[in-house]
Amino acid sequence: FLQALDQCNKKFHEACKKEKDLMNKGIGNRTLNTADQLKILVTIWPFWCNPTDRINAFSKVGIEQTHLAPDNVDRSKFIMHSPPPVGKTDEVDLTITSPALIEKDTAEYFKAKLERAEAIIKLQSEREVDPKEAGILEVTYPIRKVESSRVRITIEKGTAEYFKA
Repeated sequence: FLQALDQCNKKFHEACKKEKDLMNKGIGNRTLNTADQLKILVTIWPFWCNPTDRINAFSKVGIEQTHLAPDNVDRSKFIMHSPPPVGKTDEVDLTITSPALIEKDTAEYFKAKLERAEAIIKLQSEREVDPKEAGILEVTYPIRKVESSRVRITIEKGTAEYFKA
């Protein structure tokens, strides 16, 4: 959902930059004041993001006009994880067995079933499961290489020295 809004926001900033560049050609490279910025905003407001752009942006994230369409989402850049390993987490038998030697549909019968259900709930709440091992609560971010360069201008020599950081 937020990705669609990001796409609309990107179109807004692209339109602002385009109009600012056109304005700078006319007035020269000077700092824009509030009036200039408002003029840019008024100029781009009617066309920076038309209804078709908004529909396409929401469609790309699986939100159509009348229904949800998760098949429209581009999953090529998703980080896919393998399913959690089988048998490494603690298992609790969830079967509530019927009590023996107690007549069905009596108060004692249902009381015994309730006690067995409460025992299962207690076992479930006390068992230890490593979330990472179970495949939940894990976020993996791709490692990005950030490359920057700095320029140092020396007054004595009048040259620029480039440094890669």
